[in-house]
Amino acid sequence: SSHFHHSAPARRWPEAAMARLAAFLALGAMSTAGAEMAPVITTDLLQGTYDLLRDAWPMAYAASGAGALAARLPLDAAWGAAEDAVPPAAWKAVAEAEAARVQVTALAVDVLGRAHEHADRLPPQGISTLL
Repeated sequence: SSHFHHSAPARRWPEAAMARLAAFLALGAMSTAGAEMAPVITTDLLQGTYDLLRDAWPMAYAASGAGALAARLPLDAAWGAAEDAVPPAAWKAVAEAEAARVQVTALAVDVLGRAHEHADRLPPQGISTLL
């Protein structure tokens, strides 16, 4: 008998993910309703979207069966052989690239944080004009 099933049971989204989706949709509706305009993109909206995607990833991974497949592969032996084949200078270059990536990420977070502060001070009509 095959380990793969053609008709998997329907997976339900966790209640927390559904609540975040509802909040995401409600925030979107509220941003267009009412006389007083709120910022078009809020921190809560970005965080809610991130949380929703973060919750969806483990569900998709579990549903795919990738974990069971990976458990059957001799990955440790393959990684050890590949690691031995790489010269030490290459590992040093990888470590330096990782350090540079961390520095660039920190700089990007700082610059985006400042841009967000400036955007929060703009009236919603100004943001609409920029878009």
